[in-house]
Amino acid sequence: MLKPSRRTKAVVATSFASALGLSRSYAAAQTEQPSLSTYGSPGLIENPSARQLKEGDLALTSSVVGPVLRNTLTFQIWPGVNGSFRYSRVDNLEADGTALFDRSFDISIQLLEETDLRPAVAIGLRDFLGTGVFSGEYIVATKAISPRLEVTGGIGWGRFAGRDGFTN
Repeated sequence: MLKPSRRTKAVVATSFASALGLSRSYAAAQTEQPSLSTYGSPGLIENPSARQLKEGDLALTSSVVGPVLRNTLTFQIWPGVNGSFRYSRVDNLEADGTALFDRSFDISIQLLEETDLRPAVAIGLRDFLGTGVFSGEYIVATKAISPRLEVTGGIGWGRFAGRDGFTN
């Protein structure tokens, strides 16, 4: 069996250290810019999060989920306040099989910024100007557990309630 030379060990050690450093800087960069949901606003898949874009950010997204095509323009209005204008097409929604075209506006307001002990908290309105097909209201909290893991939870009404809701 061949024994690796000092040079080989040094190259492997340097490569490993570089890869580790790059993965850490990549993970830190991931938490700086929030992901955008299929609705085009900060969130995960279909759900909103309490994250906000950087001041002055503008995002244009397009997503297809089943029979729904969404094109969204999202912008950071003020620090802690972002808005989204969306134009959607929902195929086969009408009784005669035609598509519904929906224009909507969303707004999210961050009430609390994240600290070492407390999650970020936001309230939001989805599709409050439009046909109301996707309308809903929510309160959400998001907390980073590590640079690569964050937890989001909340409560919602309207479209967020889905079914088997409760009365208050």
